[in-house]
Amino acid sequence: MAVAASNTRDREPRLSLRERVYQVVAPHERGRRYPRLSVAFDLLILGCIVASCLLVLFEDSYPARAELWLRAEVAFTAIFVVEYLLRWYSAPNRLRYPFTFYALIDLAAVLPSLIALGAHMFMLRSLRGIRLLRLLRLLRLVRLLRLLRYGPVLHAWMVDLRVFYSALDYQYHLYRLRRLLVWVVGAWIIGANLVYLTEHNLVGPRGPFGDYWKSYWHVIIVLVSGIEDKEPLSWVGRAEVTLLMVAGISVVGMLTGEIVSILVKRVQRAGKVAVLPPTLAIERHVLILGCNTHLANVIRQVRLALGDQHYIVVVFPEAEEMSAGEPAIYRRVFGLSGDPIDVRVLQRAGIDRAMRVIVLASDSGDESGASGRSHEDAAGRVRRLSAEQAERRDGIALMQTLAVLSRRPDGVPIVVELQSPQSLTYAEHLERVEFVIGRKFSETLVSQAVLRPGVTEVYGELMTFDHVSPDLLTLPVPDALVGKTYREAALYCHDLEDEAVTLIGIDRSPPGLPSTRFWLNPERTLEPEQRVLAAEDRLIVVASERPSFAPPGAEELWSGKILSRS
Repeated sequence: MAVAASNTRDREPRLSLRERVYQVVAPHERGRRYPRLSVAFDLLILGCIVASCLLVLFEDSYPARAELWLRAEVAFTAIFVVEYLLRWYSAPNRLRYPFTFYALIDLAAVLPSLIALGAHMFMLRSLRGIRLLRLLRLLRLVRLLRLLRYGPVLHAWMVDLRVFYSALDYQYHLYRLRRLLVWVVGAWIIGANLVYLTEHNLVGPRGPFGDYWKSYWHVIIVLVSGIEDKEPLSWVGRAEVTLLMVAGISVVGMLTGEIVSILVKRVQRAGKVAVLPPTLAIERHVLILGCNTHLANVIRQVRLALGDQHYIVVVFPEAEEMSAGEPAIYRRVFGLSGDPIDVRVLQRAGIDRAMRVIVLASDSGDESGASGRSHEDAAGRVRRLSAEQAERRDGIALMQTLAVLSRRPDGVPIVVELQSPQSLTYAEHLERVEFVIGRKFSETLVSQAVLRPGVTEVYGELMTFDHVSPDLLTLPVPDALVGKTYREAALYCHDLEDEAVTLIGIDRSPPGLPSTRFWLNPERTLEPEQRVLAAEDRLIVVASERPSFAPPGAEELWSGKILSRS
């Protein structure tokens, strides 16, 4: 059964040619199963849009190269026409596509070029035709509106670039190198102007520093390598160049030291997670407090569940030394060393902007008291010690939860992992917190495995995120199913085309207390009159993606109650 589950995860859905073309031409969205060719196609189209708009300026500035500009415009127009046809071919609704917003913009962006090229081919040379061509040339700037299609893509790229540069700048202290470069450029410009003015006023245009632009070249040589054979003719100029040479020796030495320091830090940080910069304000990230043996699996599952769309910040005392075993998994993970109970550490971790918080019970604990009384049984001492350690670790996790709640009274969703069921007695008053107890799940799985060997693989498949495994979702009842029975709703989900949705239960939990009153397979547990669906009910389904009949509402999206991988 384990082999079958593994094969299911490794099996990718087979797509038709039309679906593959759609994956390539559609704007790339992080987290979706798009090929790398999709990113290359987006970069090609964006480059062509910008270059074709710049071509309008070049045509007016350099009319002598009209033949070259014409060939370039023909190439850009051909690319845009092919792109338009590919989008039309791969559109889900081909009849409706030409009348969509972006399709009309694409058509308006390519029509002026087609008309202008047609007029050129028919040798239109009248005055009216020339004016028409000028108007059509300006209308080609409508192509800038095509950037609206790639607005989310460009925004995501800019955010990633800002985060990457901030992390790199803080981790390797690039601000020192940047400061030295500013000093070098400043000394270069001031020195070149100063020596030029001195030489020009005292000895005239003679000498290597008598020409203004040549003085820039000679001064940079002085700063980097010394005077060599380019000497000023005046004594004042020689004194100035000597000072510049001394300054250049100092700056070059400091510059070399900073570069060596960066290389050393790079070697020291190799294989470790990126450090969260104090000045980086990321938003809508997942905050993980604490560390234990399955932290890596939690990070992996959270990343796959979110489709690699959100950043993850891990906070515990040795977080900055955490190993990044798989670079692809830890690419969007930051480490922050500190005590998760400290409010200042939470503030630096962006607790006010986090959309989810995970609290892990630590595996490390105080081993004091292991000796015990000599007449106690060894197994009894181990059980007592294990229970005390679990409660101690759970107490730390609960204190971290209270620290989060004190900073986020608005109610950020919090998931807390506990080791002992007895710890729940101290946390009953905590609202908006979901507790996960590993021992409770293990006891249930053990009993199920005794009755049905191999059933643990089924549970593992349901709780594992990957590209093809189904997810458990709770969805509002669509209008078409209000007043229908559970069996009719199950048939409705079964008959959905192009969507794999299986209805398994009904959730009737009161507001604010999710998953407290639900029934799986209500055909066996509810009376016939109780199986009728109401508008306030929710359906429990197994699906690989959120079904089309229950799109996320604006309130859910803005409040952060749901997370989407697309």
